[in-house]
Amino acid sequence: MTKDEGTLVPETFAKYAAALVAGTHEITSLTIKPKQTWVGLTDEERSRIWGELPQTLNPERDACVFAETIEVYLKERNNG
Repeated sequence: MTKDEGTLVPETFAKYAAALVAGTHEITSLTIKPKQTWVGLTDEERSRIWGELPQTLNPERDACVFAETIEVYLKERNNG
């Protein structure tokens, strides 16, 4: 089993959980997965990304471009 598969909880536990919801939802199964650890960027990576941006980038005018670029790198690192 890999860490992303989660852990199957016994059906009896799922029934107890449904009772706690007071009948507003029916729970037929319940899976508990470990929380993903966020992976950020190092200072070196941020510097490299900044260096890859166009030289005509104005930090005051184009801050959103830098932020969007950082966002792309973080999504790649944490989702795939």
